[in-house]
Amino acid sequence: GNPTGIDAAVHRFDEITRSLRQTEGRAKEIEQAALRLAAGGAEQATATEQVRASIESVASSVEETASATEQMT
Repeated sequence: GNPTGIDAAVHRFDEITRSLRQTEGRAKEIEQAALRLAAGGAEQATATEQVRASIESVASSVEETASATEQMT
């Protein structure tokens, strides 16, 4: 028959509960993705710093070589 006000409220409550469970699952997925991004960002920052140090080392070597070459001429 026709749903009563209580039946409609129970149905709506079930829909809200299901929606909240889905939202909770999505929130956990987002949290995990954010953690992966943060870890990846930290790794990238470390790699960038290593590359910067390598470039500075090469630049220093080039300057030393240029200086030695000037002294030879």
